[in-house]
Amino acid sequence: MIVMCEGCETNFNVEDRLVKPSGSRVRCSKCRHVFTVYPPAVDLDAEEPLTLEDELPAAGAHETDAQLEEINSTLDALFNEDPATEAIPLLGSSEGLFVIHLCLLDPGETALVPDPSYPSYAAGVKIAGGQVEAVPLLRKNGFLPDLASIPSDLAQRAKMIWVNYPNNPTGAHATLGFYQKLVDWARKYWDDIQAQPLDYVHKP
Repeated sequence: MIVMCEGCETNFNVEDRLVKPSGSRVRCSKCRHVFTVYPPAVDLDAEEPLTLEDELPAAGAHETDAQLEEINSTLDALFNEDPATEAIPLLGSSEGLFVIHLCLLDPGETALVPDPSYPSYAAGVKIAGGQVEAVPLLRKNGFLPDLASIPSDLAQRAKMIWVNYPNNPTGAHATLGFYQKLVDWARKYWDDIQAQPLDYVHKP
């Protein structure tokens, strides 16, 4: 909508959605005058009132079903797994990092989480009912976890360790040699390990 400054009478274009129903205080960028802008008046005497369909046509449910069927077919072809039980569409990778703990941890189980780390790691562990044990990432170690400093009883008890490189938030990188040490460390305490592209190591 077009708004005219009460001070200098300059016209400005303002998006309707930015104006509160009760009015919004604005400042003119030209003369710095402050005044109140109100949303456009609604014509209550319109001959044909708008309906919800006029404003926002609803998407057919069949479209969503068709999209899921296409996703499932693709996943089946790529991984030879049953998408109904082995896959779930997500809003994004952050949601995946969060909810994966519900698959990997039972209530009361322990996860080793780097400190500092991406917030979804510790939050996901807690939502799954797990216990967070912090593994410090120190500058003197190149922001890599000091695996040797993790107490043996804690390592044995833990069900997973998060490893994230290039690291968020430190920006550090890990070498292939570090990953080999990580695998050797995991095999020392866990009978069976799984390493995934998400960069965690998990003991089933």
